[in-house]
Amino acid sequence: MTVSETQPSRPIFGGLDYLRVSAVVLVTIQHAAAILGDRTWMTWRGVNVGQLGVAIFLAISGFLASQSRQAAWPWLVQRLWRIYPALWIVMVISFWLTWLSGYKQFDAYQVFSQMLGLGFFTHPDHLVNTATWFISVLLVCYVGAFVARAVKAPILIGVASSLGFLACAFWVPDPSFVVHVFTFSVAFVAGEIMQTSMVSRLLMVTGGLAITIGIGLEPLFLGAGLSLIAVGLALRVSSALPFIGDLADVSYEYYLLHGIFLVGVLHRLPGPLVFRLLVALLSAVITAKCLRLVTQRIEHWK
Repeated sequence: MTVSETQPSRPIFGGLDYLRVSAVVLVTIQHAAAILGDRTWMTWRGVNVGQLGVAIFLAISGFLASQSRQAAWPWLVQRLWRIYPALWIVMVISFWLTWLSGYKQFDAYQVFSQMLGLGFFTHPDHLVNTATWFISVLLVCYVGAFVARAVKAPILIGVASSLGFLACAFWVPDPSFVVHVFTFSVAFVAGEIMQTSMVSRLLMVTGGLAITIGIGLEPLFLGAGLSLIAVGLALRVSSALPFIGDLADVSYEYYLLHGIFLVGVLHRLPGPLVFRLLVALLSAVITAKCLRLVTQRIEHWK
């Protein structure tokens, strides 16, 4: 799901690969249960496993954004170039399948907004390929990091935005978006103000404070706190098994694709549930790998 930074970071932050794969599993469980109509058992105090998975992705992405030494504009271009080709390919397929099945109605404006990754703002309750709401969050996070780099005051901007998002989370009707951006911002600021060897401790302390806020005030901060602690712990693992690295490398493409296979296979393929789940997941992983190979070629054209 998250858009990982460059490949050279993997030997240093191999623990994040384990965490990224774990987050993919959490999101998949949430979406599979929702498709099967049984999601209540995965929610505790208003936080479900899918939201926790998204929070983990954003905490990872925020930390990795702080580790890049590129200038602001090249960094943003690289991030957008990583996001959009895969998104466009998957959304073309998603809109075509939706039109073919008649599952939802949509117009040209929705196609345009979702191709830009802005569907969460324009059609929050009527998205085609619902999981792509995450792209809107990610774009906001990346633009914020870009501004911090451009004005050469990442710490000041990051701290100010984190406090702002923290305040807003208690005033908006649905604070999940704000809390997710807050999670990214905290991880980004931690990576900016401290050396990597100390970031682990800072993230765990900050995560503990967020959990305290979650218990006393806004439950969604439980997910933010747990994700920050998880990233802090993962930073202490320097390497990952090769197959974990391979799975983590296609996590973004898998995130975009998995809902299509879950809906199609679970609803249309006969057989035991376990068999249908295995077919859906294996198909999504293989297709994600193929899509990653395509996007890598596209990235080389820039």
